[in-house]
Amino acid sequence: MAKYPIHAISLGDPGASLPAWTATPPQAANVLRVIIEQFPYPDESTSLEQIPEFRSDPNNQRTLVSLRKWASNIAANATAAEVAHELQHLVGEYEHYMKIHEMKIQRGVWETVITIAAESIEHMLKIQFGKLAKSIFAISSRKVDLLEAELKAPGRDIAYVSRARKYLCSSSQ
Repeated sequence: MAKYPIHAISLGDPGASLPAWTATPPQAANVLRVIIEQFPYPDESTSLEQIPEFRSDPNNQRTLVSLRKWASNIAANATAAEVAHELQHLVGEYEHYMKIHEMKIQRGVWETVITIAAESIEHMLKIQFGKLAKSIFAISSRKVDLLEAELKAPGRDIAYVSRARKYLCSSSQ
């Protein structure tokens, strides 16, 4: 991306194009700067279509609201350095927690797939289609388990930062 710098000029009202944080109190602006610094620059493998796709995802919009709420709560009582440390800590806690649960879910999905394959033959031979259907729905149950784990994750208020890193930068995975 450095080979092709982008030069942009706003054609709109100069006052209207100012970032929202410029109208906020200095403490809140410091918190926003700290948070923005934690966001990744998309790498070369990230297409331009992926950015609006990421932003329009309902789950990501929900986590953005949580991040904004966390930022406004911490802005009242913390310095920029304290915010940076807290954010770094929470991102680490969240990512560690979710990594463990994703490993559990992946193991469970493989276990379910292998079990379904083995049981499918047995259930079809014995004409037990109810048990076969139950085995198939176990995979979607694993996805629900991951969503429930995310709701309980420490640092879930800053999940948007982690999701952005994971989604927009394949090299950080």
